[in-house]
Amino acid sequence: MRPVILFVDDEPNVRKGISRMLWDQTERWDCRFAEDAESAYTQMSVEPIDVLVTDHNMPGTTGMELIRRVRSKAEWESIPIIVLTGCNDRNLKRQALEIGATDLLNKPVEPEDLMARLQSVLRLKALQDYLAQQNSHLENLVRERTVQLERSHLELVLRLSKAAEIHDADTGNHTLRVGYSSRLIAKALGFDQSFMDLILLAAPLHDIGKLGIPDAILKKNGPLTGHERHVMQQHCQIGHDILASPCLLPDCVNADPEMVSSLSSPCLSLASAIALQHHEKWDGSGYPNKLSGDEISVAARIVAVSDVYDALRSQRPYKLPLNEAAAISALVSASGTHFDPMIVEAFLEVRSKVERVTRELDTGRSGDLLAA
Repeated sequence: MRPVILFVDDEPNVRKGISRMLWDQTERWDCRFAEDAESAYTQMSVEPIDVLVTDHNMPGTTGMELIRRVRSKAEWESIPIIVLTGCNDRNLKRQALEIGATDLLNKPVEPEDLMARLQSVLRLKALQDYLAQQNSHLENLVRERTVQLERSHLELVLRLSKAAEIHDADTGNHTLRVGYSSRLIAKALGFDQSFMDLILLAAPLHDIGKLGIPDAILKKNGPLTGHERHVMQQHCQIGHDILASPCLLPDCVNADPEMVSSLSSPCLSLASAIALQHHEKWDGSGYPNKLSGDEISVAARIVAVSDVYDALRSQRPYKLPLNEAAAISALVSASGTHFDPMIVEAFLEVRSKVERVTRELDTGRSGDLLAA
């Protein structure tokens, strides 16, 4: 494709003269003409150009004003602009360069000078376009790689969280549902995308500490004894210790420290807080540390609501599932005692989306749950 050069001059004789100068270049350059700045601007808006050559002193919108308009649009920032002028003002070139012109030629223009300047700026434009394409390609590669890494991290976290349920078939997709529900609540509360993505990854790990609880207690078909309940409650501290403990790689492992750091934080930091605190209660009657109110991390307060609601709606060895209305009633009744009222309110705003997530996950038709 031939480079497009747009010449702007209000004098017909100048346009004809330039056309004659470049008549033998038509095979490699597409030369176009405009009689004023407004028509030039219109042409540029309809079809892209590679070089703009404009007169300085024109009636109406001047060449300098045209340069300012062109440079105000991001997509035209790289277009070389050559100014033609019959003025001998020494400050004109400085002024033109300051507002975005690439070069300036005095009238009458010698054919050799015009040809040389056009060739020079076209080479510059070709290099800029090449660099822009390479940058765009690299950005796309980085974007694709980032998406792949995020998906890999999500899959790794979810597979790890499922390990905590391996001996409890009745929980189904509990960890997934808690993750997506927590993300919906965070969105309703106005948290930013970064926090929403983190809680989606961190929330499913809330019960990872159950890996340290005996099967006889996890799968007991009936109420727990006092001692068994005490053992069960230890899963919060166990989960926190698993997620919060530093992971020291042996010297023989050749891993990029920055990569290791990016994988270990801040997701695991948030997950460890959730694992430790998701059974704390708003009124201070929870466990393991009897925290209350804002002493409990907001992520743990969010997960507490998601976790309990999903447990109420699910079948367990010791109970039948509640319907939606009964589960909602139980949450509302516990607002201000077990749960942060603000988070219960946010949950009620997204309850229909939470139910949709449950249905989609349970039927295997997950769809685009991130857009829920």
